[in-house]
Amino acid sequence: MSLLDCDGDLANLPRWGDAKLAKEVDAFIRRWQGREGSQERANYVSFLKELISLLDLPSPDPADATLEHNDYVFERAVGTHKDHAAGSTSTKKQLCS
Repeated sequence: MSLLDCDGDLANLPRWGDAKLAKEVDAFIRRWQGREGSQERANYVSFLKELISLLDLPSPDPADATLEHNDYVFERAVGTHKDHAAGSTSTKKQLCS
């Protein structure tokens, strides 16, 4: 299915009804659809940068060593979590906006 022939809500919004943008969205979907597994980590920044550009959003800020300055970055440290059952501690990362 293509946004060019979509009768859904997105196609009826003024910005999304633009044929040029619909072609760009279709090209983005074709580019990223069906990518092989195990490459998510290698591709996620490229995917997100293209998606952010397509949505006409500002680029994320460079990460900073000070956690409070990382409100809109690709990845930031999230506090330490102690798994009481396993007795281990881990630091996880997440995409932030």
